[in-house]
Amino acid sequence: MDGIGGAVPERVRASDSDWNIDGTVQTVHRNSTPFLGERTLDFVTESKDLDDDQPWFAYMGFSAPHLPAIVPPGYEDVSVPPLLRSPAMNERDVRDKPWWVRDKPYRSTSRIENSRVPMLRSLVPVDDQIDRLLILLEDLGELNDTLVVFTSDNGFLWGEHHLKGKGVPYMSSVMVPFLVRWPGHVAAGRSDASLVGLLDLAPTILTAAKAPFPHEMDGIDFLGDVMRRRLPLEFWGSEEWIPSWRGAVARAWVYVEYLREDGRVRAREYYDLQDDPHQLSNVLGDGNDRNDPDLARLRHLVRRMSECVAQDCVI
Repeated sequence: MDGIGGAVPERVRASDSDWNIDGTVQTVHRNSTPFLGERTLDFVTESKDLDDDQPWFAYMGFSAPHLPAIVPPGYEDVSVPPLLRSPAMNERDVRDKPWWVRDKPYRSTSRIENSRVPMLRSLVPVDDQIDRLLILLEDLGELNDTLVVFTSDNGFLWGEHHLKGKGVPYMSSVMVPFLVRWPGHVAAGRSDASLVGLLDLAPTILTAAKAPFPHEMDGIDFLGDVMRRRLPLEFWGSEEWIPSWRGAVARAWVYVEYLREDGRVRAREYYDLQDDPHQLSNVLGDGNDRNDPDLARLRHLVRRMSECVAQDCVI
């Protein structure tokens, strides 16, 4: 794998991987995208005979577009949109960035495209499988009663700040698509700027299904009345890959602390996301103390968010 993430784990192989199928581990010798789509359709079809008052849950966790992105037959020549280089991709001066970013080489467009094109092509069959599921739900008369969420576990960098991959505290890596469909509860075409994290998915789904919580949860029902002002961020890595970091993000700013193995802070970053959405200027690394934020308040906030439990996490 060409990037900051090292070798590709066995669990994200596109084919010839092991699956737990109804309690039996089996090796599936085909691309996992259509396989997972068909298994989900079978589950939904079998569930249609259940009591309509009984909620059901289906999770389609596609491995695409993980590298190496293996494109299923029939999608090899699908066209993909052109790469739009942002100012962060052309960033030449990274002296304000932490030590581990300063060591990374500048990434050319051709080097990025070698991975980007097959990754995007591998996502086209994912779209097709989701389309098949929605058509089936409509045919079964279940679509308007079903809460559908489309999202991802991480974003991806295509050369921003000389990086490629995920797991870093830059918005291209942190932000993910988040689409919700639930007629009668979510207005069609509505766009909402509220802060939502993946930790909010479980309590939202349980609340929608009128199911009890198995235990206290750090997330909130994002369809409810409580809105977040900040979200916690963290990544526990290693000095050889990406150093461990923790932080917080709001709509207007993001603050990050890089941690040593003993828990001490080694470096910090702070970005004004309103004036600097591409995170080109680390306010804490520009040599100008006069524009620094209140570090004591931010350090306290991040510590509190990293140790919080349940509704205390809504800060």
